[in-house]
Amino acid sequence: MTDYSMCRKFACGTRVDGTVKTCPDCGGVMMGSAWMKQTGWIMIIVGALLGIAGIFLVLSFLPAMMDPQAAVDSGTVALTVEQVPMAMGMLVLLTGFGLSLLFFGFQRAIRSIRSAMAKPMILGLGIAFLAVMLYFGNALPDTPTAAGVPASEIR
Repeated sequence: MTDYSMCRKFACGTRVDGTVKTCPDCGGVMMGSAWMKQTGWIMIIVGALLGIAGIFLVLSFLPAMMDPQAAVDSGTVALTVEQVPMAMGMLVLLTGFGLSLLFFGFQRAIRSIRSAMAKPMILGLGIAFLAVMLYFGNALPDTPTAAGVPASEIR
């Protein structure tokens, strides 16, 4: 496969064979195919870590979400009934962020395709996760507990 350069501006999107620093059409910065593949692999690694861990956490937290009152009463989760949906929402957003990184990273690393939806979707999910975390973060407990026992008493 021959090297090529692609303009970073989506409005332009010019693709030129070889390594070129400046776009011949709009004067913007060009991105080489090797750099595009490297950033794709980074997206895959980060997306896999967040996405796979998020799936595991969501699936393990699912029984508590189905019946939050029973989970709180039995001490399975150290949250209040109102905090369980907040925590699940944060986990789902984190998982979505990781899986979108994984999906768009594969497109970028394997096929050298830059999707127009990648940046808005990944940034949107990341900003939504941060907003939910900041909004609901003060409602969640500051110290971890195990089955209702404070962290200072665990040993």
